[in-house]
Amino acid sequence: AEDGIRDTSVTGVQTCALPISAQARSLGGLGRAYAALGDPARAARFLDGALTVAEAQVSPDPDLLAALLDARAATHDAQRQPAEAHALLRRSLTLTEHGHPDGHGQTLLALARHLAGQGRVDQARETLKWALRYGLERARPGLVAAAHLAQADLAETEGDMAEAAAQLRAWSRSEEHTSELQSPMYLVCRLLLEKK
Repeated sequence: AEDGIRDTSVTGVQTCALPISAQARSLGGLGRAYAALGDPARAARFLDGALTVAEAQVSPDPDLLAALLDARAATHDAQRQPAEAHALLRRSLTLTEHGHPDGHGQTLLALARHLAGQGRVDQARETLKWALRYGLERARPGLVAAAHLAQADLAETEGDMAEAAAQLRAWSRSEEHTSELQSPMYLVCRLLLEKK
């Protein structure tokens, strides 16, 4: 499947019958898979192909473009190219700013990860607060839960266990975690909260 998709979009040879958005999603999925495997160079190649395909549409899907830009920014970070990553995240925020709350929220979380990875902890914390407010204002419980967990991770990294515990408690009260009640992460969080 990988070779057929690569030949279709990256090389420009039209051999696949998938709709353009499906081609972009498939390439993006391969790019994210290679990123998860620790191969940012190969991930970048597929993500660049996905972006090329997605942007070639008459009316590109802002949520799809934002997801691809966020993933490509992460590969730039993995390749120690923070300026390029930051530029893509800003572009993604602009694309989703109006009318695309789910994509916008995910980009806020990606921006916070990027900033924290650059040692810009205060800016990462402010971005997570922004993501939390945004999620609350737009009734996005998944974003609210993710922002609380990211704030807990950031606090733990800084050694602020009281803040980490407070964020975990806030996460446990959020509506989104109901489907995760049996997940290993939830059980670990419960154990941590019980020890406090």
